[in-house]
Amino acid sequence: MRVYIKNKVWSWGCGSSVVDENKNAVYQVKGKVFSITHKKFVCDMNGKKLFTIRNK
Repeated sequence: MRVYIKNKVWSWGCGSSVVDENKNAVYQVKGKVFSITHKKFVCDMNGKKLFTIRNK
């Protein structure tokens, strides 16, 4: 299954969504507005956090 990351143009915290080939949303990526390490949280469609991505 191929997935694509679709960045939102207007979002606080650099949010994105991950969609499949049929443009159905699979995951949500939420970010913090003011974060030194630029943390991003990958969540399922119900908003449950699956894992955290952090820059070093």
